[in-house]
This record gives sequence, structure tokens and C-alpha cells, in this order.
Amino acid sequence: MKVLLLTLVLVVLVNEGLGACEFSRGREFQHGEECVITIGKVVFQGDGNLVIYNHVNQAKWNSGTAGTGDRLVFQGDGNLVIYNSAGRALWNTRTAGTGFKLVFQDDRNLVIYDRSNRAVWNSKTAISK
Repeated sequence: MKVLLLTLVLVVLVNEGLGACEFSRGREFQHGEECVITIGKVVFQGDGNLVIYNHVNQAKWNSGTAGTGDRLVFQGDGNLVIYNSAGRALWNTRTAGTGFKLVFQDDRNLVIYDRSNRAVWNSKTAISK
């Protein structure tokens, strides 16, 4: 009898020192991967939706790709894109050519910065401290 062992791995990124997670261009995210900070989290859910939650797990922003998103990529050109299983772009930040780094900040805002550290896109989910 063969025994099949299936292991589900959930990747959780926690950066307690800075209270933020930072990603470079060329990064592909897996379903279930999340960045957790004190006041919330951002997660690429198993249903293909990118969602930002507050500290009590209420959704504050989403990409609108639930049920259709297959891949989340911070591309080499600086654009954050969600593709369906056929490879068609469903959602993007329109930051191709300008995006340099992707940061989920400790104020719960997901931001793409250019090389000069200027924000070129954000989720508008920052909260006052």
C-alpha cells in the first residue's frame, strides 16, 4: 500500500523589526502567501484575490480577482500584475517602467516606489497613527 503524504505549506512573512515587508522586482507570490504586521496583513488568497485586512481580519481593500486570479507577480518592469490561468492580465498597478520596490508598510498601506523612493502607486489603506 502506498501512502500519499500531502503537505500544505503556508508562507507567512513577518518583519517585526521594521513592521513592514519589502519585495524586489521579479518576485512571484504563491497562493496563501501573506505579510503580517501589527495592524493587519496583505495576502494573496487561494481564490486569487489580493486582499488587505485590518487587525480584526476585516477586508479593507482587494484587487477584485476572487475566483479568477492565478498568479501574482511583481514583474521586472515594476508592474504588480495578477494573471488568470491562461496568462491574461486581470489586474495591475500600471507602474511598468517606474516601479522599483513593493512595500507593505507598517501603516497598512501597500505601496510601489520608484528608484528615487517616490510612491508611484498605493492601495490607499494607510491609517493614522
